[in-house]
Amino acid sequence: MNASVPPGRWRLAPVAALAVTLLACLATRAADTPAPAPVRALTSGDPWSLRLPPQDKPAFQGVVSFDNAGRGAGAMVYPAPNLIAFLASVAVHAAIESNTQGTQRTEIQVAADKVLQPYQPVIDGLSVRALLEQAIVQSSVPGTKRIMEFVPGAQLPRGPEWVIESQPVFSMTQDETALVLDHLLVIHSPDDKTAEGRASLVRVISPIRSAPSMAEFWNANQGENLKREVTGLLTESLNLALGETAALSVAPSTGDIPQKTIRYALGGAEKMERAQVLQENCERLVIKTLRGGLMSVPRRGGTLPPGCAAAAPAPAAVGASESPVMPVAAP
Repeated sequence: MNASVPPGRWRLAPVAALAVTLLACLATRAADTPAPAPVRALTSGDPWSLRLPPQDKPAFQGVVSFDNAGRGAGAMVYPAPNLIAFLASVAVHAAIESNTQGTQRTEIQVAADKVLQPYQPVIDGLSVRALLEQAIVQSSVPGTKRIMEFVPGAQLPRGPEWVIESQPVFSMTQDETALVLDHLLVIHSPDDKTAEGRASLVRVISPIRSAPSMAEFWNANQGENLKREVTGLLTESLNLALGETAALSVAPSTGDIPQKTIRYALGGAEKMERAQVLQENCERLVIKTLRGGLMSVPRRGGTLPPGCAAAAPAPAAVGASESPVMPVAAP
């Protein structure tokens, strides 16, 4: 890592610390309460607020597989009914690993994080608040939207307004061609009488980007491409967590959708996930994993929907001299 960057600043080893931080924020509200309200999409009559996370500096890491570290800790699955339980699982697992494979994991993550070095000035200038403000404007989720400040120890307001707590974590693939967002949200609806709210974990993987120099591509125009990609991932995650997809993911009819082995692109690599396909178009799939999480992923092979071309064209190579800027998604 660059000497000017504190060790581990953007590593997701801090996700263990992030988990503990969110646990501290959420655990005070955990109690024996009635069953949560049914999941539904927000409508045009719903006011909603997106609560800022505790830190304004976004968490970044390099994508890495821990499958070869010790017992393959990267394959750890956190089966939890809500975000508090999920974060507790993360924290407990991290504590165990600190006495076993923790050192090895840290070394691997430190090596993976070197992919971020060319982008550190841009990442330094990012603000979670600014990114989320753009994302809620671009989001297709209806209703009156606003940003809510994070105030440590403050009780969440109860009333007609939806309140969504947010903690995004971003990753970059080792070939530098794609970004990944893992977005942890806690959704409090006016109909929900529980203190915990409903947890949602959404992963969005960007399309593959291509250029002669990825560093020049992402850093062009003071990092405009990187900022827009990150904002687009946040926008998509809000659409999935708060829109019709969220309700569809838990609808009784969803149980009739068969499980499939889904192939998708993670940068230049091919990954597989056993999941149900909830939505699809020529370029992307929205899936529900066996763990109940939602993912929006780029296609990699498989049968295309009617009307799609047999093969999607390869991304065009773009040079920095052309000042490449990706289009903003329409709200």
